[in-house]
Amino acid sequence: MFKTANIKERLYIVALELGAAIGVTSVGLYLHGDLVSRPNPDSVESGYVMPQDLEIRVQDADKNGLAETVLQYQNKNYLLKVDTTGKPVVVEYKVESAK
Repeated sequence: MFKTANIKERLYIVALELGAAIGVTSVGLYLHGDLVSRPNPDSVESGYVMPQDLEIRVQDADKNGLAETVLQYQNKNYLLKVDTTGKPVVVEYKVESAK
Protein backbone atom coordinates (compact mmCIF):
# COMPACT_ATOMS: atom_id res chain seq x y z
CA MET A 1 0.00 0.00 0.00
CA PHE A 2 2.79 2.45 0.88
CA LYS A 3 4.69 1.70 -2.32
CA THR A 4 2.25 3.69 -4.45
CA ALA A 5 1.10 6.24 -1.89
CA ASN A 6 2.67 9.69 -1.86
CA ILE A 7 3.92 11.24 1.37
CA LYS A 8 0.71 13.21 2.01
CA GLU A 9 -1.35 10.05 1.68
CA ARG A 10 1.02 8.22 4.02
CA LEU A 11 0.80 11.02 6.60
CA TYR A 12 -2.98 11.04 6.33
CA ILE A 13 -3.12 7.27 6.85
CA VAL A 14 -0.77 7.48 9.84
CA ALA A 15 -2.84 10.32 11.29
CA LEU A 16 -6.04 8.32 10.92
CA GLU A 17 -4.46 5.22 12.45
CA LEU A 18 -3.03 7.26 15.31
CA GLY A 19 -6.38 8.95 15.88
CA ALA A 20 -8.19 5.61 15.88
CA ALA A 21 -5.70 4.12 18.32
CA ILE A 22 -5.96 7.10 20.64
CA GLY A 23 -9.76 7.02 20.43
CA VAL A 24 -10.02 3.32 21.25
CA THR A 25 -7.53 3.67 24.08
CA SER A 26 -9.33 6.72 25.47
CA VAL A 27 -12.70 4.97 25.49
CA GLY A 28 -11.18 1.94 27.19
CA LEU A 29 -9.46 4.06 29.81
CA TYR A 30 -12.57 6.17 30.36
CA LEU A 31 -14.74 3.10 30.88
CA HIS A 32 -12.28 1.87 33.49
CA GLY A 33 -12.15 5.28 35.19
CA ASP A 34 -8.49 6.05 34.53
CA LEU A 35 -9.21 9.23 32.57
CA VAL A 36 -11.54 10.63 35.20
CA SER A 37 -8.73 11.44 37.63
CA ARG A 38 -5.73 13.63 36.89
CA PRO A 39 -2.34 12.25 37.86
CA ASN A 40 -0.57 13.92 40.72
CA PRO A 41 2.44 15.88 39.36
CA ASP A 42 4.62 13.98 41.84
CA SER A 43 3.54 10.64 40.31
CA VAL A 44 4.80 11.53 36.79
CA GLU A 45 8.53 11.07 36.30
CA SER A 46 10.53 14.28 36.06
CA GLY A 47 11.09 15.40 32.47
CA TYR A 48 7.87 13.83 31.15
CA VAL A 49 4.78 15.67 29.92
CA MET A 50 1.71 15.72 32.14
CA PRO A 51 -1.05 13.89 30.24
CA GLN A 52 -3.66 16.56 30.99
CA ASP A 53 -1.46 19.14 29.22
CA LEU A 54 -1.75 17.28 25.88
CA GLU A 55 -4.41 17.33 23.19
CA ILE A 56 -4.20 15.67 19.77
CA ARG A 57 -6.53 16.60 16.94
CA VAL A 58 -6.69 16.21 13.18
CA GLN A 59 -7.46 19.24 11.03
CA ASP A 60 -6.83 20.64 7.55
CA ALA A 61 -4.69 23.49 8.84
CA ASP A 62 -3.21 24.46 5.46
CA LYS A 63 -6.55 24.12 3.60
CA ASN A 64 -5.19 21.70 0.97
CA GLY A 65 -7.95 19.13 1.46
CA LEU A 66 -5.79 16.78 3.56
CA ALA A 67 -5.68 16.64 7.33
CA GLU A 68 -2.64 17.25 9.50
CA THR A 69 -2.17 15.87 13.01
CA VAL A 70 -1.83 18.71 15.53
CA LEU A 71 -0.44 18.16 19.01
CA GLN A 72 -1.32 20.87 21.51
CA TYR A 73 0.85 21.13 24.62
CA GLN A 74 0.18 23.84 27.19
CA ASN A 75 -1.88 25.82 24.63
CA LYS A 76 0.92 25.79 22.01
CA ASN A 77 0.46 23.86 18.75
CA TYR A 78 2.94 21.44 17.19
CA LEU A 79 2.65 19.18 14.14
CA LEU A 80 2.92 15.46 14.80
CA LYS A 81 4.63 14.01 11.72
CA VAL A 82 6.63 10.96 10.70
CA ASP A 83 10.18 11.00 9.40
CA THR A 84 11.48 9.02 6.41
CA THR A 85 11.82 5.91 8.58
CA GLY A 86 8.25 6.15 9.88
CA LYS A 87 9.17 7.32 13.39
CA PRO A 88 6.99 10.05 14.96
CA VAL A 89 8.46 13.55 15.07
CA VAL A 90 7.08 16.64 16.80
CA VAL A 91 7.85 19.87 14.93
CA GLU A 92 6.99 23.50 15.54
CA TYR A 93 3.58 24.43 14.16
CA LYS A 94 4.25 26.13 10.83
CA VAL A 95 1.70 25.58 8.10
CA GLU A 96 1.74 27.33 4.76
CA SER A 97 -1.53 27.65 2.87
CA ALA A 98 -1.93 25.60 -0.28
CA LYS A 99 -1.39 27.68 -3.41
